[in-house]
Order: sequence, then structure tokens, then C-alpha cells
Amino acid sequence: MTDQYAQVRSGIANMVGDPETQPMIAGSVIGDTSGAMGLTLAIMTALAARELHGIGQKVRTSAYGVMVWMQAWELNHSSISGTLLSREGPHHPNVPGSAGTYLTADGGAFHVDVQGDEAWQDFCEFGGIPEIATDPRWDASQKRSPLSDFRWLEQSKLLRPHMARAMKNRTTDEWEQFFDERREHIMYQRVFDYEDVIADPQALENGYIVEKDVPGVGKRPMAGNFAQFSKTPPSAKPWFPELGQHTAEIMSELGFNAEQITEVQSQKNPRQPMSRRGRARRA
Repeated sequence: MTDQYAQVRSGIANMVGDPETQPMIAGSVIGDTSGAMGLTLAIMTALAARELHGIGQKVRTSAYGVMVWMQAWELNHSSISGTLLSREGPHHPNVPGSAGTYLTADGGAFHVDVQGDEAWQDFCEFGGIPEIATDPRWDASQKRSPLSDFRWLEQSKLLRPHMARAMKNRTTDEWEQFFDERREHIMYQRVFDYEDVIADPQALENGYIVEKDVPGVGKRPMAGNFAQFSKTPPSAKPWFPELGQHTAEIMSELGFNAEQITEVQSQKNPRQPMSRRGRARRA
């Protein structure tokens, strides 16, 4: 549960959602997960420092701290410019212009940024908005995506409804084919759901999704390792062990004899159901 509070306190929840709606938390435990990764990195840094300087030290971090750090670009921009970023819905709060996530005619979605001028002409024609292609407000790439020339900042945002209208004029498959043919001039990615992710050839090839045997369920695609190592490649670990599954093995390694192990295992009680007050119910 601390994940959600870290998201809220760090400010990231205030940046998620449409401008006219309430703040929203992300749909995954990014605070807890990134906090654990941050602690791991901090420990590795401390170990490296010990090797270099011969000293040990206390390591502290938190999900909240890592969530703040993850927003360094946006937070620093707000602090330096004196202009607070706000929720932009399907657009990144700190990326000006028309790049964003748009729905298609059949309910699919793409994140799209049309960069080249020739590709822009093709996009408008294909999307049924040819009049926008020659509109002087957006007839140059820097006017549509003013990453360095902020004179066009507010004007570029006015293009977003026209982009949305164009994307709604074609189906997901039609847009995917169109984008595939112009991949050098348009940055795009169809929005995946979890079914797409677990079947994604790129995720499978890189080991981001691996097959695991889940007791009582069978083999299922599961999240794998995000990092790959050339000399010590990670392997798909078995499913989480059952309660007490390795008790005998671990006690044996620690020097306990068979009688002591049997005694401990005989005292193992099943977990009692909890009452509303958090106490185990008496039989």
C-alpha cells in the first residue's frame, strides 16, 4: 500500500490523467518496484565504495525518494523555469507539440509523433484532413514539435484535436500498415495491453517474458529479467516456493540434525484466519 502514497507525495499522481479530471495513480506499483531497484543500486554503490575506500556505511532510501528522483527532468524544469507543469492527458507534460496517444476508429490507440514534412503531408491525406497539411500554423516540423523554438509552443497544442480527428478516421490495422511503410519519418507505437505484451516477439527474444511452470496452473508466460548478461545470463526461476518447502534443506545446511528438523516441522501450524481486528480467530 505504501506504493500509492509514494506516488501521491512525489507529485507523479498529479501529472497523470486529463487536465479536467482528478489526479490518478499509475496502473502498476511503480513506487514499490522502483524503490527496491533504487535500494539495490544504493547497496551496490556502497559495496563499490567499500572496495575503493575500505569503509562501510549505512544505506538509506525510500520509494518516495526514488519516485522524486525519477521525475528529475520534470521537477528541475519546473523549478528552473518557474512554470509548474500540469496534467496533459495523453500527452507528456514536458514534451510540447502534437506527439501523444490517439484513439483509432475501432478503439485501438497509438502513440505518434510525425516528424518529417513529407510524412506530415502523407499523414494528413491518409487521415482525411488534407486542409491541415497546408495550414501555415503547422506547415513545418518545428511548428508541430517545438522542442527548441518555444515561439510555437501554444500554437502546436492546437494541432492535437486535428491529430485526434485524423486517427479516428482509420482503423488500427490501417494505421499500423501506414506507419510501417513510413517508419523512418514517423515515430509510433501501438498501445499494448497485457495480452499483447506476453506475446510480443521482442519481449520473448530479450527474456522480458519467460515461461514458468506454476503449480496447480501449468506453464504460463511470466515477467522475466529486464537485464541480460553476456557471461552470466539469468535463468527463469521456478514459481515461488510453498510455505516451509525448503525448511529441511536450509536447516540441514546450518548443521541441524534430522531429529531437530523433524521437531521443528512438527510444530509448524497452518496460518490462522484473521479477524477484523487483525488477530487470529480462536478455534
